[in-house]
Amino acid sequence: MADDTPAGSVEDISGQPDQYVNHLAEVNKTNDVVSTDDIYNKHGVLLVRKGARIGTDMAQRILQHKLMKPLEEQVQLDRTLNATTLLTAFSKYLEAYTDLQKLHKELDFDKRFKNLVQRVEFANVIAQKLTVLQDRLPQKFENAVLCAWLAALIATEMNLTGDLVQAVLLAGLTHDVGLLHIPLEIVNKSGELSVAEWRAMQSHVVVGQLLLKNTKGAHPRTAVAVVEHHERCDGSGYPSGKTEEQLDVLGQIIGIADSVLAIRLQQFSKHGRNVRDAMPYLHMNSATHSSAVYSAMHALLTKSKLPPTQVNTFKTFSALVEHLVARGNQLKNVVTLLEELLDMALLSGAGAEAKRIYKVTQPVVRMISSSGLLRDEILTWLQSLLQQPDGSALSELIESELMQNELYWQIKKVQRLLNEFVEKKLTSLSEHDQTRALRIKKGMDAIFAVKN
Repeated sequence: MADDTPAGSVEDISGQPDQYVNHLAEVNKTNDVVSTDDIYNKHGVLLVRKGARIGTDMAQRILQHKLMKPLEEQVQLDRTLNATTLLTAFSKYLEAYTDLQKLHKELDFDKRFKNLVQRVEFANVIAQKLTVLQDRLPQKFENAVLCAWLAALIATEMNLTGDLVQAVLLAGLTHDVGLLHIPLEIVNKSGELSVAEWRAMQSHVVVGQLLLKNTKGAHPRTAVAVVEHHERCDGSGYPSGKTEEQLDVLGQIIGIADSVLAIRLQQFSKHGRNVRDAMPYLHMNSATHSSAVYSAMHALLTKSKLPPTQVNTFKTFSALVEHLVARGNQLKNVVTLLEELLDMALLSGAGAEAKRIYKVTQPVVRMISSSGLLRDEILTWLQSLLQQPDGSALSELIESELMQNELYWQIKKVQRLLNEFVEKKLTSLSEHDQTRALRIKKGMDAIFAVKN
C-alpha cells in the first residue's frame, strides 16, 4: 500500500488489506453496486465519480488507497436484504435442520420471531453488509441468521425486555460481518492459521463493532455484543480477555448461540447428530459462560424434547474404545505440558503476554481435571472394554468422545496463544525460559501432529 495506515482503519486493526471492495466487485456481477458519492482517498484525491459501478478494475484502483470515508457509506446495491427475504432464508434453513425446526416448534417461537424480524430497522449499511455476506460467505450468512434466531430465543427464555431481545437479534445477524474485510484465503482456510492470520481473524469482532457503533438507530449494546461475542467469563476469550463482571450479558448470549451452532452445523452435520447432543459441551463449559445464559441454553435444549443420538462415528465399538484410549493417553501428555506452561507463564518476566497465557491455560487445565476423563479408573475401564466389549456402555462412550473433542478444541486455543507468544516475546525471556517455551511448543506440536 502506498499510503500510511490511519489509526482505527481496518488495515490497522487486522494487519491485512481491507478486502471488502473485492467482495463488492464480485457482487456487482449479478447485483449492481454503484457509488452514491464522489469517492476520495485520504489526501482528497478523487478516485471514483458518483454513479460509477464498482467492478473488478475499479476495485483494484480503490485497493491502492486509504479512503476519506468507509467505502460501505459511499456505495449502494441495486437489491438488498430485507425482513421478508431474511425470513425466507430462515425458513429454508429450518427445513434443512429438522432438529432446529423441532426446537422452534416446541418453544412456539414462530410468530414471535417473525414479529421480531419485521421490527428490525435495517439501516442501509447493515442491509448492504448482510446482502454481501449472503452472496460471498453463504455459510457465514446461514450461521448469522440462525444465530440471530437462537440468541433471540435465549434472550426470550431469560425474560429480557423487548428492546434487548431486538438488540441481541441484530447482534446475531451482524456478529460476523467483520469477516468481509479479511482476505478470503484466511477466512476459508481449513488448516492451521499462522500467528498473523489468527490475529486477522480475531479482528473481525472489532471491525463489526465499529460498523454497529456508526449505525444510526442501533441499540448501543448491540455493538458491545458484537465485540464481546468471543469473550468468555473465565477470561479465556478475545479480544480483551475480559472476565464475567466486565462483560455484557448480550455478548454472552451471542457467544453461546454461536458456539452451539458451530458445533451443530460444522461437527454434528457430518454424523447425523442433533443440537441436543451439545449438552456435553455445555457441561464442560459451565464456568466459561455466565450462569444465567448457560441455564437458559440448557433449558432450551431440554424443552426441545429431542433425544440424544447414539451415533458411533467410528462404526465399531472397538474402534471407538481404541480412539478414546489413544486420546486419553494424548491428553495425559498434554496436561503435563500445560502444567509446565502455567509454571513458566507465572514465573517469567514477559509481562502481559505471559499473564494472558496463564489466564487462558488455567481454565483449560481445570476443565480437563473436572471432566474426569483422565481418572485412573476411567482409563482402566476403557482398557477393560478392549478385552471385553460391553454394548451397554455405548452411550457413555459417545458422550466421552464429545467431551474429548471439546477439550481438544480448548487446548488448540492454548496452542495458538503459545505460538504467538513464542513468535513475539521469546527474546524477552531468560535463556532458561526460552528453552522451556520452545520445548513445550515442540511437545504440543508433536502431540497434535498425531491423528486420532
